[in-house]
Amino acid sequence: MFASTISPESFLQRLPLALCTCDVEGRITDYNQRAVELWGHEPLQGTQRFSGAPRMFDHRGRLLVSSATPVALALASGIPQCNRELIIERADSTRVAVLSNVAPLFDEGGTLVGAVDVFQDISERKRSEEARRAAERIATSLRLAADVSQEIRSSVQAISRYLEAVKQENLGAEARFYAESAQREVDRLVRITERFVANPATSTNARPNSSGVDS
Repeated sequence: MFASTISPESFLQRLPLALCTCDVEGRITDYNQRAVELWGHEPLQGTQRFSGAPRMFDHRGRLLVSSATPVALALASGIPQCNRELIIERADSTRVAVLSNVAPLFDEGGTLVGAVDVFQDISERKRSEEARRAAERIATSLRLAADVSQEIRSSVQAISRYLEAVKQENLGAEARFYAESAQREVDRLVRITERFVANPATSTNARPNSSGVDS
């Protein structure tokens, strides 16, 4: 019943995943609409090789030459290229992160005849991962800052006690003025560090970094 109602071509076009096939030379032979959406344009069938993307980068942002793309590697080695995280750059310079899985295709005699690339948009997942990493970095920084503040507070309190002891001595007017001025600054620093230790999150303007991947 399924086969009689939906043709293989219609089925591929309805897939939520992008799909592209190439011949043994890497020339694009077929693709679905989802692939066009991720590439950002309609590729030149039979002339464009390995991918319809104008440019492609690895997950670290390094530009991939055509021979280093997953399809090219699968055709050269006959080995599937699984779960490759890539960045597609479209003609308008927008970027999208994708997860690519490429399988070499063989005929009944075992001869390599092409490859199929199935890839999907993982931009939202990458943004979520980057936001989580940024939150973890902020939390670590805040913990470190709180520890440092505790150390500063302990040192400042020791200085404050010393100044109190000095003020008990028989000081001249000028010396007492400087001692009291120093005590006021120390008291102010104590209040600042105590506020930070009580609520370190209010003492930072740190924000998560953007993943750098476009919608």
